[in-house]
Amino acid sequence: MSPRRTTLRYVLPGVAFIISLGLGSCAQVCPNALLEGTLIEQDGELFVATEHDVLQRVDWPASGYQVREVDGRLVVAHWLGVKAGEGDFVSLGGGEYETGWRACSSFTIGETGE
Repeated sequence: MSPRRTTLRYVLPGVAFIISLGLGSCAQVCPNALLEGTLIEQDGELFVATEHDVLQRVDWPASGYQVREVDGRLVVAHWLGVKAGEGDFVSLGGGEYETGWRACSSFTIGETGE
């Protein structure tokens, strides 16, 4: 087998795998809705309290975020670090699913959509 064929034999599957990782996120459909409110802690979870006092559960892991405690305060974080915490006003683009709100597009802190 020629060196070129050997290289392609090992490189092409790796390239295909990397491309599939990138396309996997594009394959998911993200609703175009907006949830705004203040992050509050309830029973060890962070919920969004809307202006109408409705508590909305957020499916954080599905959107690439996770809730953890930092210095005694619950925060929402991703691989780059802390994004927001208890008491912060947030705007979460996404939509409602069976497990709660899934933030799958925009995520801003301290701004309203008005």
